[in-house]
Amino acid sequence: MEDFQETIAAVTVFIMSLALLVSLPANIAILAVFYREPKVRVPSGIFVLNMAWTGVLGAVVFVLLIPDLYMGVAIAASNPAACSAREFLNEMYSALTLFAVLLVTGNRYAVVVLKHRYQAYFTRCHCALYVGIAWLLALAYAAGLTITQSQNAAIGNFKCKLGFIYPESVAAVQLTFLGVLFILTIGITGALGMHFYSQRKVLPLPLNFYSKESIERRMAPGKERRIAKNLRVLTIALASILGCFGLQIGGLVLAVSTGRWLRMVYTCGVTCSYCACLIHPYLFGYLNRRLKQPMRRLCRRACNAVFCTHSRTRKLTRVESSLSRMESGMPRVESGFSFDSSKLRIIVSTDEPNESGVELTRSKMDLAATRHLRP
Repeated sequence: MEDFQETIAAVTVFIMSLALLVSLPANIAILAVFYREPKVRVPSGIFVLNMAWTGVLGAVVFVLLIPDLYMGVAIAASNPAACSAREFLNEMYSALTLFAVLLVTGNRYAVVVLKHRYQAYFTRCHCALYVGIAWLLALAYAAGLTITQSQNAAIGNFKCKLGFIYPESVAAVQLTFLGVLFILTIGITGALGMHFYSQRKVLPLPLNFYSKESIERRMAPGKERRIAKNLRVLTIALASILGCFGLQIGGLVLAVSTGRWLRMVYTCGVTCSYCACLIHPYLFGYLNRRLKQPMRRLCRRACNAVFCTHSRTRKLTRVESSLSRMESGMPRVESGFSFDSSKLRIIVSTDEPNESGVELTRSKMDLAATRHLRP
């Protein structure tokens, strides 16, 4: 039994580490874009910013939970406060992740459906107020549940000593709070998908419109392309929400209906909720129209600063060597330079009297060099 628990802990640590190490740069990039680009500081961007801060918080919480994942029983037996702290962090992060996705989804629905009334309900103050209320509710939920668990011996035996009996009342509270957020998120996403689908039925789209190699999709007008993109993004978002939070909600339903809890379901559910911070920065951050171009510029600068110093040198060396090979295969030339006010002209004339001079601009020489370098 102990070897099985150690295996579960090792797999959990590996999955969480992979998810958080990949998602942490994406969340930091979103925060950096908001810091550097004033144009993206719009009311709807506050919800994306909240999602990025939630992802960074998940990385910090995961670092604090690493010792508990390996030595949870020993820590809880010697210090019950450590067990309570673990449960507080887990419940708070699960609630914050669901709140972050719900706020972003609700904002997207309001932008599409409310349209002209959007600015009346979603100013900067209103958006900051919604985020503050979400954090307060998540904090109150996690604190109340942790206090209840610390005062109940049966819950303490389950949480800290691997028991299997779980009170139905506490599971019902968890299911009610997280289930309402989960159902609202799924419902809003589904309603927005139905809205776009109803608009799609009005448009005369071909049958193979959604295939990647479809010429009709690339040549379609802007409205048709936007509807197709929104439907694809909503489908991926719905699948990610179900995959990240469905197992945790299913474990709570099992605990309420049977009064028993499978620890593997609990562990897998928490792990999947942590994996949400890997998927959602891309779905709701990178695919945001205002954030996409600044994030591309930021990532390009970072890649150039880290990787392109030596690659530029290698590229220049390759171009020079290719030009030298090209010149070695040509007849003897006499090159003359004439400066113009608009561009530099390089005039190359051969020794043969019947051939006229060939005039190449700098751009044409670069194009010839790049074509020569192609495999």
